[in-house]
Amino acid sequence: MTSPPSRRARLHGLAGRVGLAALSLGFSLLFAELALRLALPPPAVPEAGDAWRYPFFAYHERLGWDLVPGAESELTLPEATVVVRINGQGLRSDRTYRMERSPGVRRIVVVGDSFTFGYGVENDEIYTAVLERLLDGTEVVNLGVTGYGTDQQLLKLLDQGLAFHPDQVLVGLFVGDVFRNARSEQLGYAKPRFELDGGELRLAGVPVPHRPPPPGLARRSALGRLLLGRGRELVEHLGFGDAWPLTEAIVGRMRDACAAAGCGVRVVIIPKDQAVYGRGLRRRLHHHATARLAALLERQGVAYLDLTPALAARAGDERLYFEHDGHWTAAGHRVAAEAIAAWLKRP
Repeated sequence: MTSPPSRRARLHGLAGRVGLAALSLGFSLLFAELALRLALPPPAVPEAGDAWRYPFFAYHERLGWDLVPGAESELTLPEATVVVRINGQGLRSDRTYRMERSPGVRRIVVVGDSFTFGYGVENDEIYTAVLERLLDGTEVVNLGVTGYGTDQQLLKLLDQGLAFHPDQVLVGLFVGDVFRNARSEQLGYAKPRFELDGGELRLAGVPVPHRPPPPGLARRSALGRLLLGRGRELVEHLGFGDAWPLTEAIVGRMRDACAAAGCGVRVVIIPKDQAVYGRGLRRRLHHHATARLAALLERQGVAYLDLTPALAARAGDERLYFEHDGHWTAAGHRVAAEAIAAWLKRP
């Protein structure tokens, strides 16, 4: 009869199996890391010195970055090549606006991110330019800057937007802007961020450093960036984390600043492409985040227009988002402008 293995032999066998499993896991992770490094582009980080990815960007100690007055540059994307022109006031526009309003002319100032900037379309195709053509007797001043969160949009409004003496401030609020409010960098650049101190907003990280701090080990790993980024994105879309209370406080500050300046504020909710073209769980996740944003605006007493229904109704007619980029095409901007104009014309 064969005697049962001793305790030492069993432990030795268990240790061998654990070691083999760990070695197998290590090789799997290494393979995944190498595969992702080959498949994914490197993270967007500015080059040494003060070189920036976009020639129409420049460092700004309070905003992180801003548009270069008078800049003109060709921007080539996988699906479009456009010319970006910045006027002498640092706005993406082909005209210069007087600071004082013209008698009898209504003025709307718009803040936002790359959708409002018009990433991927020409100056005259941006929804703000189309909106100005749709609204008689109205000037629409576009202060959108690619990559901005709602925090930077607030600062842009306070520093520049209210000086235009608007009747109305329009916030082009892309759902992804909410999550940028909890970041101290975006697009590989350092940015300011607000913190909640006893329920009050406190601006931190200003003056903004020229470069963000070096990434930790997990962020230097392609696998780590994927897991951390996707994991954090999922958690935030479900409503957890600092981004949501920060965003609500920032919206409240916008509302109060506009009221003190004698103008109104409205928000246009800009959905991600997956909210319009997505399917299943991914689409439901983005609709859930949009609903949370709508509830936040209602609590703050800020009127809003969710563009998701208008875009979804026209999604079968023509492509409204670039397939590989996720920003609006010229058709998407036109549909958005038509929906906003109809909303603003309501009594």
